[in-house]
Amino acid sequence: MKSACLGIIMLLSFQLSFAQKYNLKTEKTVYDSLIIFTNAKTFNSNKDKIYINHKKYLYFEYTSNEQILKAEIYSQKSQYQFLRLHSSPDFDILDSLQQIDNAYYRFRIRFKNISETDQLSLLFDVLGLNEIRTIEIPILAYTNTEAQFNPGPEDLYLGEVRKFEIITNNIDNLKTDGLWKNTDNFEYQISRNQNNAFIFIEPKNGGEQTFSLMLETKKPCLNDSGMLVNQLPTINHTFNIKNSRHVFLRMDTREITRNPAELSGVEVQLDNNHRLQIGKTYRVEASEEIGSPLIAEIFTKRRLTTDKIVCEFRPYNDHKVSKGFLFIKDGDNPLFITNVEISPMPSISKISILRNGNNWTTSLDVKPGEIIDIRIEGKSLRKTKFHFDEIQIISSDTVSQSDYVHQYKLRVPINISKTVHNIYLGNEKSGSSITISEYKIPRPFDFINIDYGNGPVAYNSILQPILYKRTVKDISLSFDRNRIDQGDFLYGQQIINIKVRIEDKNGILIENRDIGNFTICPGESSPRFNFYSQSGCRLSEIYLNNFLSKKTFSLSEWSKIEITIEHVSSSYSTQGYSQKVVIYNQRLTTFDVDVSIPAGLITQSLSKDASLSPLVSGIGLAMFAQFSFYKKNEIQRLIPFKAGFGFLAQNALNFNPDAKRDLGLVVITSVHPIKSRSKFSFPLYGGFGYFMQKSEFFFLVGPGIRVSF
Repeated sequence: MKSACLGIIMLLSFQLSFAQKYNLKTEKTVYDSLIIFTNAKTFNSNKDKIYINHKKYLYFEYTSNEQILKAEIYSQKSQYQFLRLHSSPDFDILDSLQQIDNAYYRFRIRFKNISETDQLSLLFDVLGLNEIRTIEIPILAYTNTEAQFNPGPEDLYLGEVRKFEIITNNIDNLKTDGLWKNTDNFEYQISRNQNNAFIFIEPKNGGEQTFSLMLETKKPCLNDSGMLVNQLPTINHTFNIKNSRHVFLRMDTREITRNPAELSGVEVQLDNNHRLQIGKTYRVEASEEIGSPLIAEIFTKRRLTTDKIVCEFRPYNDHKVSKGFLFIKDGDNPLFITNVEISPMPSISKISILRNGNNWTTSLDVKPGEIIDIRIEGKSLRKTKFHFDEIQIISSDTVSQSDYVHQYKLRVPINISKTVHNIYLGNEKSGSSITISEYKIPRPFDFINIDYGNGPVAYNSILQPILYKRTVKDISLSFDRNRIDQGDFLYGQQIINIKVRIEDKNGILIENRDIGNFTICPGESSPRFNFYSQSGCRLSEIYLNNFLSKKTFSLSEWSKIEITIEHVSSSYSTQGYSQKVVIYNQRLTTFDVDVSIPAGLITQSLSKDASLSPLVSGIGLAMFAQFSFYKKNEIQRLIPFKAGFGFLAQNALNFNPDAKRDLGLVVITSVHPIKSRSKFSFPLYGGFGYFMQKSEFFFLVGPGIRVSF
C-alpha cells in the first residue's frame, strides 16, 4: 500500500514538473472538469491525468471491448454552452448531451472495440462569444491484464518447437503478433487462435536454461506502483534442454516462401557437418519413415569459413514448425533434422466489406467519405502488408490477423480522384480492386424552387394547397444545385420525374401530362463536383407552359393545377421522395344570370299615399344579374348570399283578369342553399325597385324558384 501511494505521488509530481517544463496550461478555458464513470469507479480530469507527448489525457479503466462510459462535464463559465458531442467511428452515442439543472452536461457512449483503438478523444461543439468552437478532450483507457503460462517439468530438445497455452483474463489486450523473437538461448513466438493465446518455444543451447518472458499489452495497465505501463511482470521458467537423437542443423532463416515460378529455389545457410557432401542433393521429408511426403530438396554448394554451408533450398510443399522436425535424408536414410516454416505465396481468395448497420458483403463498391471495415481472406497473409492507393488505413484489427485473415478499418477521402483503386500485396498488385461509386441518395426537395407568380419558394416547404388570386401566367421549376451536396453530406445526382394534372372547378380532367425525367447534378460547391458526369444534367429552369397544351393563363376560375415530383425509383436502392403541390385559380366573386319565378312576394309601394299592398302578390317572373361570393381561405366554398340587379315582371304569370301587372327595375339580394348542385333552387329574396308603369318605388321580400344557367 505504501509503495502504491509513493508511486502515485511520484507520478503526479512528474506530471506537474513536465507541465511546467513545457509550459502546458493546467487550467481549463472552457470546462472545469470531466468526470467518467465506469465499473463503479469514478475518474476526474483534475486528478486522474497523465501527459504523453506534451498532451494531457484523462485516464479511466475499462473491462470490456464494448465498454459503456457515462460522463459528466462541468462548466461554471456562463459564456460557454455545450451544443453537441461529435460522433466517432470508435464509439456509438447512446445518450447525447443533456444539460442537467443548469449545472452540468451528461452523456453516455459505448465503445466498439476499445482495445484496437490507438487514440481516443471526445470532441465537443461549444457556443461562446457568438461563435461555435470545437474542443478536444483526450482520454486514455487502461485495463488490468494478467497472463501466465505453466510448462511444467517437461524437458525441451534442441531443434524442437514446443507449444504452451498462455492463460490470461484479457486476451484481447495481449499483443500476439506471431513474429519470432530471439534471446540468447531461445527463440519464441506468441500467436493467437480465436480465443486462445499460445507461445511456441525453441531452445538454442543445451543444459539448464532460464527462459524470461515479458508480455506486452495494447492498452496500458496500472501496476503496483500506480503507474500506467504496457508490460506485464516478467515470467521466468528454467528448462532442461536435451540433445536430439539426430543432429539438428539450423538454417539462417526461419521462414521460406514457396514460389512455384522460382525453379531455382532459395539460397540459405545451413550449419556445417562433415557428413554433408558438397554438390549433392538431399531430400527433406516430413517424417523419419521411408516413403514419407517430400517437403523440399537441399542442394549443397560450398562451405564457408563461418562453419556454414551455402545451400539451395527447393520447397515443394508447405510445412509449419509446430508440426515437428523435417528430416534431411540421403536417399531413404535420415541423417539430420532441421525445421523451417514453408508457406505459399501470399494470395487473396475473398474480400468482404462491412458498413455500420449492415452485413458483410463481397461488393467492393464504396462511396467517397465512407468509413468501412474490410476483411481479406487468403493464404500466407501474415507475411505481407496491404495498401489501397489513395484509401487511408485508419486502424488494423491485429486480433483477427493471421495467415488466413487480415482486417482493416478504412477511410475513403471525400475528394478521392480515381475510380478504381488497386489492393496491393506488399508492392505488387493483388488483382483485386476497390471501385469508387458516387452517391445516389434521394434528397428532400429543398433544392427545387417553384415560382407560380409570387417568387420562388422551396418546393418541399409547400405543405398546403395554394390559393392564388391572380392569373397563373406560368409555373417555373428551378434548381439550387449547391444545396444537394453540403460539406460531408453527399447525395449525388438527383433523378426526378415531373407530372402535371389540370382539372376545372367541377373536377373534370382538362389535361394529364407526364413532363418527363430530369437529372439534377450537384453544383460547384460540392467536393465531388469535378467527378460527377455532367452529361444530361438539367441546368436551366423548367417552364410548365412549354409542355402543356392547355396553358395556365387560360384556365378558368377555381381550376386546379396539380404538380407531382418524385424520385425515379429505378435509379436508387432506397425509397425516394414524392411530393404533390396543388395550385387553385382562386376567385373571391363570380357572376351569373338567374331566372326566378317569385311566388308569394310581398311588394309594398313607398309613396306617401299608397295603401297597404296585399300580403302576398301573384306569380311573377324575374331575371337578375347576380354576384356570388366565396369564403376567403377556403377552396370553392360559397357564402349563401348573392347580390345583383335586374327586372321584375309583377303578376306576369297571374292570369286573373283583375291582376295588376307592372315591370320593375330592382336591386336585390338573395339567400341560397349552398349545398344544392341542381339547376333549380328555392332562394329567399329581399330588395327594392321602381315600377315603370306606376312610377313609384317599392320594396319586396319573399321566396322564389331559381333557375341557373
